[in-house]
Amino acid sequence: MLTPGNKKLGGRRIWGFSLPSGRPEICTGMSAQCHEHCYARQMERLRPAVLARYEKNLQLSQLSDFEQRVRYFILNHEIAVVRLHVGGEFYSPVYARKWLRIMRRLPDVRFFVYSRAWRDDHIRAALERMTQLPNCCLWYSCDKGTGVPGSVTPRVRLAWLMTDANDRPAGGRQPHLPHPAPAPTVPNTCRWRSCLSRRGWLAEGLPHHLRLLRSMLATSARGALANSPATARAIIALPGELHSDQSIHDSP
Repeated sequence: MLTPGNKKLGGRRIWGFSLPSGRPEICTGMSAQCHEHCYARQMERLRPAVLARYEKNLQLSQLSDFEQRVRYFILNHEIAVVRLHVGGEFYSPVYARKWLRIMRRLPDVRFFVYSRAWRDDHIRAALERMTQLPNCCLWYSCDKGTGVPGSVTPRVRLAWLMTDANDRPAGGRQPHLPHPAPAPTVPNTCRWRSCLSRRGWLAEGLPHHLRLLRSMLATSARGALANSPATARAIIALPGELHSDQSIHDSP
């Protein structure tokens, strides 16, 4: 169901839940740019076992006891942080509301989400309710195909898919980057020869969510703290600036 992240994301400290990628019936709000540069879709093609796992998750997400299954899984594995939809998306309002209820029932677990489903008004209503929860951190994903939403609620941030160095949002609005001066290039260390940087998918260094997570997890790397789930819950917190960065928001 949920799977632990790679070493860059803290290994077993951050777990993800994903669905199949690149399908209009699943990836609500998908744009041509999103489909073309989708990292998850490439991984599913290279690793059939990954796609099979995501297909099973899709079936599970449609079960009446899905919420209970997810809650029990998270509690049994003492998961502190959940990344939703490394692949896939909120494909319906009903499915989105399931995750909303899971977040409410697990207030000590942190959830973070990047989503283009804001383009669907019915799903967006559930997303905006997620942002009201103190344990949820949400970005609206944008690109040349989607444009930038006309207005966003105060705790929502914008993430822009840069397909080249000159690909910037129109109108002078800039998505948030935790560090204002990202490195110009990223060494290619992917032994699967499918790194984003090979195809120009990363115009400016590591993706901003990786940089944010590295900052959030920095303290956990100190000695014995790294092995304590309780400590992980204490140190992995929502960044305070999420509540008040008006430079990228319109008034709600």
